[in-house]
Amino acid sequence: MQQTLDRVSELLRQQQEISRQTAEIARQNVGQRPEEMQPQDRQRLNQNAEQQRQLAQRTQQATQNMQRTAEQLQQSDPQSAQAMRQAAQTAQQQQVASRQQQAATRHSRINSNRRRTRSGRQSKPDGDA
Repeated sequence: MQQTLDRVSELLRQQQEISRQTAEIARQNVGQRPEEMQPQDRQRLNQNAEQQRQLAQRTQQATQNMQRTAEQLQQSDPQSAQAMRQAAQTAQQQQVASRQQQAATRHSRINSNRRRTRSGRQSKPDGDA
């Protein structure tokens, strides 16, 4: 059970770090369209999106692990089993993993919109507006 709690704590720490980094990038680029951002900031957003996707997968696995642990503890430690079950249910009700995935998707959309905008500008002949 302690191992599961440690994993969840680490997931939380990682989520906080990704959120902090993303907020920092946003603060540095307030008012800018994605194509106006510095390349290193766009790169960092891409990295954050990938980390967010991976974190969503690990969070889903941790939730499933909590459910399995709760089943295993049911006979030997019903109180701990109930606490573990409630933690898993809370994660599912709050849709933690799906919200992490949505955050990753938003970051990816920002960058794909930027690429489409840039390629659209390059393909237009001068004088067309």
